[in-house]
Amino acid sequence: MLCGFAVTAGGCDGTRLEDRSCQFSQWNEQEPSSSEFASGYFPESCAEPRPVCGDRESSAFVSSIASEWYPKQLHAACEAPLHKAADTLQSDERIVRLSVIPTWRPSVFVTMTKDADGYRGVAKEMTGSGGYSPGIIGRSKDFGLSTQEGARFERLLEAAEQEFDDEQRSFATETQENCFVTFDGTTWLIEVVDADGYRLIKVKNPNRGARFRLGQSLIAATGWEFDY
Repeated sequence: MLCGFAVTAGGCDGTRLEDRSCQFSQWNEQEPSSSEFASGYFPESCAEPRPVCGDRESSAFVSSIASEWYPKQLHAACEAPLHKAADTLQSDERIVRLSVIPTWRPSVFVTMTKDADGYRGVAKEMTGSGGYSPGIIGRSKDFGLSTQEGARFERLLEAAEQEFDDEQRSFATETQENCFVTFDGTTWLIEVVDADGYRLIKVKNPNRGARFRLGQSLIAATGWEFDY
């Protein structure tokens, strides 16, 4: 039944069986609602204010709007909260999720999981739009990285985390004149969970830099083409 609907709405022939099963179970569910911050998708620390643009008023890292917006997209994609896995991973395990959430186009989620055998990935593209209704999973696939690709991915991830840390330090001192904040466009969320805990990295409308290169590498690994 769900498959028949999915074909009408955007296709299910290219969707993994587990994703179809998940969406079927969601069919009569309401949108995520929880007393937890961000419906449990992000830790409470993400609601804490951080300095933005020097003398500008501090802002929550995940705003009250985003704390409702992002979980709706993730839930529709049958994505689980990652930060809760921090206490269960082994020392050689890691999970990295890239969430590409554009205002007008479908959201894309790429999750890499590392274990003793290396990196394996899952990619999903929705049928709706990131800024409004997420739709359903239009296509999804499993894929893997070779040993060389996995090593390159880890170098890109390390560089992206360093770039983000440097940016956060500069935001604490940047003057209003030199600081620009935008709300429209495409948001990239990069979540990392491993033996060092959970980290959330954000970037808005990326077109250069280490986080952009990391995201581009993950998107390229899917073998899919995107017009954004």
